[in-house]
Amino acid sequence: MTKLRLHFGTVTTLKAMVLGMATVAGLTVLAAEPVRAQAYTMDCPLEWANRTITDRLPSDWWTTPIGERLSGTRVGRIGGQNALICEYGAAGTIQRYEPEGEDCTANSRGFACQGRAVVRATPPVHSTGGVEVPGTYVIDLDSGRLDTARGDVWLQAVTASERYLTPSNGAQISNARNRGRGKDGCASAGLSNNRLPMSRVDVGSWICVRTSEGRISEFRVNEIRGGSPYSLVLGYTTWN
Repeated sequence: MTKLRLHFGTVTTLKAMVLGMATVAGLTVLAAEPVRAQAYTMDCPLEWANRTITDRLPSDWWTTPIGERLSGTRVGRIGGQNALICEYGAAGTIQRYEPEGEDCTANSRGFACQGRAVVRATPPVHSTGGVEVPGTYVIDLDSGRLDTARGDVWLQAVTASERYLTPSNGAQISNARNRGRGKDGCASAGLSNNRLPMSRVDVGSWICVRTSEGRISEFRVNEIRGGSPYSLVLGYTTWN
């Protein structure tokens, strides 16, 4: 009976997920694209392998180990799964299963592996676009229209210098500052019915909203127009 004493080392992979970008009515939003892990190489862990009999022998008997250099690599099927196989001639083979969710091909010293492409589904969009909101008006982010009766965010003007973004009709808001959060990020962004001073809002600010109809929305302040009437130019997306 022969036994092969070999050991695989630990392989660490770095997986970088990249999302595409799209621009809708002045609002930069994430778009679903196939994402794929960064490719990496996995070398066979041994340059030289020895095979020998390890059973206990009488004192006047001995064995001669068989030693061979790495002679080839291949991807084969073992137990119904892909396996990475390193061959050492007469010394035998060592193998491991292909990492889950990855595709590997053999090369002279080991294997080149990469995660399979996965398309991440984006939440279905209810409404998206660009809109200019004059001072004292209310924007309905479910429809993209200026609508006092069903609107969500009121551009409240107390004085010429004191202005607020004020939730309306039961809506809630949160200042996401200088980055978009998307549907899931906005849903957990600490939304409240507190009004937000415009002194804390700049061009490029992102605001998360739970609309009066219960949808999650997000808008970016693309432009602040001074003078009379004062207005904000927004790009927004509201999800189902």
